[in-house]
Amino acid sequence: MKHLEKRLAACVVLAAGLPSLPTALDRFVVSGGGNVAPYTNWAGAATSIQAAIDASSSGDCIWVSNGTYVSSGPSTNASMLYIDKAITIKSWSGAASTIIDGGYPLVTNRCLYVSNSNALIEGFTIRNGCASGGPPSGRGGGVYIEGGGTIRNCLIAGNSGDGIRFVVDNSPFGSPIYNCTIAGNSGDGIFMNYLTVGVDVRNCIITGNGGYGLRQNPSNGHSWMTVAYSDIYGNTLGAMCTRVADDKINVSTGVVSCAPQFVASGDYRLSASSACVGRGEDLYKAGVTMDIDGRRRLGAFDLGCYESVYSAPAGLAQVYVDASAADDLGDGSSWATAKKTIGSGLAFTATGGVCRVAQGSYSDTIILPRLVTVEGAAQGVCVTSSWYVAACPETNSCIRGLQLAGGSYQLSEASPCVDSGTDAGISVDAAGRPRPIVGRKPLVGSGFDMGCYELVPRIKGSVFVMR
Repeated sequence: MKHLEKRLAACVVLAAGLPSLPTALDRFVVSGGGNVAPYTNWAGAATSIQAAIDASSSGDCIWVSNGTYVSSGPSTNASMLYIDKAITIKSWSGAASTIIDGGYPLVTNRCLYVSNSNALIEGFTIRNGCASGGPPSGRGGGVYIEGGGTIRNCLIAGNSGDGIRFVVDNSPFGSPIYNCTIAGNSGDGIFMNYLTVGVDVRNCIITGNGGYGLRQNPSNGHSWMTVAYSDIYGNTLGAMCTRVADDKINVSTGVVSCAPQFVASGDYRLSASSACVGRGEDLYKAGVTMDIDGRRRLGAFDLGCYESVYSAPAGLAQVYVDASAADDLGDGSSWATAKKTIGSGLAFTATGGVCRVAQGSYSDTIILPRLVTVEGAAQGVCVTSSWYVAACPETNSCIRGLQLAGGSYQLSEASPCVDSGTDAGISVDAAGRPRPIVGRKPLVGSGFDMGCYELVPRIKGSVFVMR
């Protein structure tokens, strides 16, 4: 507790930024506390987080001591904790030591229901919530946010339903989700539904969820979900899903899709070889100063809720990827040490560099994290994925020589795309054939076909059948 003065001062500064607030108080929660209202010192600390929430007023900061806080039954809206005030709830020692446990399967309720855009939750493990019963049933097993709110430095894992679900966001600047690890939930990692402002996802790792990593379902012109400096990988239904008619997931700079390489199953700390080390945005001015272990974040942030002791490896001007490689542990500097997945290769490609992909089939979502080029090194590079196959947030990034989404996209002789293109200065097609095909007599136009493939003339014996 020797850092009490510094921590409380930080909380008062945050509270000072909120509009029209009375004098803010610090309240305390300890699993074995004295439980004497209004819980304004450690000796009389509340024994449940909800009791401290109920006693608090706008601008207050609730400090939660180490321990596992298990639901004994739902509060409001089928939730363990119901937060409808402009308050801050912070763990004293970080998420590794401070756990909000929804109690599933013994108890059926989601962990958190947040309904105030100025609420801030920071530094918890949020687990074993189940979105069942109450309004709305089946949604947001970990955190359900209606009206906005901020989640920082949290591990949201092992919940039944979505890790986080947003609806009807009234926050004036959108809802920040910063430096969170959202993993192993049975639904989507983050689901956004009918928001007026949007969600801002930064420095997060979203992996191993049973639905999509990010899912958006807007209507009537509602706003965007923006994701930047994050890793979205290995979610059962795919990285991202959005309505085709009004695509509103904004994939910004620094997003990768590769195995995070945690140190062990169930331990979400990063290994030395992880592409998430040193790849984040400096969010110090946004209030992210430490990780969930209390380790200070300085300079190049790591992605996720843990900050490692490692430095980010330098990006390479040329990275090699081969589907036949054993794994992604090679450094990617040659074919002999090639990465196995395109996402991992791109994560280690320097700005302006080239990620070269060997012949093979890749079930990757290609997200170009910076200005880079990804190219097939030979004919027969096929990339399949669910929904998003490729996203190019950076102007002048380039994808070439790859067949995206599977299937056959060769032109037929009756296609109106034959001979209807122009000379764009590209000398070969996706299969390595010359543009235009030498010896092929065009019926009309330039001889250049539209699309990634030039039409191959039919062959009878050894004679070209001209059209």
